[in-house]
Amino acid sequence: MQLIGVGKTFNGKSGPMEALREVDLSIPDGEFVTILGSSGASSPRC
Repeated sequence: MQLIGVGKTFNGKSGPMEALREVDLSIPDGEFVTILGSSGASSPRC
């Protein structure tokens, strides 16, 4: 899998909050990857 130039902005109480900017990620076939955030940062999503 390959992601190129990914970004994510959330609307916060004091305006937009940029969580990701121009993120690139490459995961070779057969690899297993887990991405974790701070405890309580969000609910699990599939």
